[in-house]
Amino acid sequence: REPGYDWFPRERMSGEEWLRCVQAGKVDIVFAHDAPGGYTIPDLPPPSTFPANAIADAEYYRNTTMDSIGQATKPERWFHGHYHVAYEDMIFWEDGSPCTVTGLNCDGSPLPRVVQFFDI
Repeated sequence: REPGYDWFPRERMSGEEWLRCVQAGKVDIVFAHDAPGGYTIPDLPPPSTFPANAIADAEYYRNTTMDSIGQATKPERWFHGHYHVAYEDMIFWEDGSPCTVTGLNCDGSPLPRVVQFFDI
C-alpha cells in the first residue's frame, strides 16, 4: 500500500481522539472509518491481496482500539467505510446489547445503501 495514495496515516485516530471517544458515554450511532472488532467482515478480497502483516495489523486495530470504543459507548448502529464492502451485520456488545454494523461501498460506486437522518 502506498502512503498518500491508497493508505493515509489519518485513517488511525490519535490517542487523544480515542480517549474522547471512550469517555463519551452511551451513544446511539457511530460513524467511523473502521469497523468494530470481534466478527468477520463478509466479502473481503482474498487474503493474498494484501500483505499478511497489514491484515494482522488491521485485525488487531479493530479488536482493540475500535472494539474498546464500541464497548464503552454501546451504539445501536455503527457505519464505516474502511473495507469498501457493502454489508450489514448484527453484533452484540459484552453486556448483550445489539448493534447493527453497516459497511459502506467504495467511492465512485453506486450507493447500495443510503444513510437517512431523521428526528425521532
